Formats: sequence, structure tokens, C-alpha cells
Amino acid sequence: MTYPVRGAIYWVHLERTVDSQIKKGSLAVVVSNNISNQYASRVLVVPIASRAQKLFPFEVPIACESIKGKVLADQARSIDKQRLGKQMAICDQKTIDQIDKALKLVLQLA
Repeated sequence: MTYPVRGAIYWVHLERTVDSQIKKGSLAVVVSNNISNQYASRVLVVPIASRAQKLFPFEVPIACESIKGKVLADQARSIDKQRLGKQMAICDQKTIDQIDKALKLVLQLA
């Protein structure tokens, strides 16, 4: 596939942030669906923080391949695909399901 797939973890360039938002280069999980990922110029991502001492209900611990930390579902954002850097890993289905649950909580869909 030549497009980013749902559940893939990328280095992303998140410049132009404010206050407590994740800044600069960061790891993030692609959470938009694969049809959108294939045809749109943007993808929806959730950043990964490397420190996971305290977890809120809208955060998901992550340990995919060598990547450890927590997914910040409350900081989901749409980014241009040009902001995607190198793909680092792909989450397993259990982790994707946990991220979905956290996103539903943030968006009050559950």
C-alpha cells in the first residue's frame, strides 16, 4: 500500500501548536479510515507521549514493537500527509480497539 494505514505509527511534524499540545516532531497513530487515507490529502492522527505514569480514561497505554508510552486521544488532529515522516510500527488490533474506545469517550459517542 502506498498510503498510510489505520493503526500505523509515524513520526509526524506537529509545528504550530499552543500551550500543552504536543510540539515539534512526535510519534502519532493514524486513526482515520483506510478509504480516507487512500484518497484524501489529510489523515487523522493521535499523538503518543513517551511518559505514561498517569493515565486518564481518554489515554491509552501503548507498547507496539519498540514504541512505549501513551496515546493522547484528546489531542486528535487532522494533518496533511506531507507532515508524515517515517513509519515506525503498526499497532495490534487490541491497541486499536482501545484507541477507538478512548476516541468515543472524547467525542462523547459511547
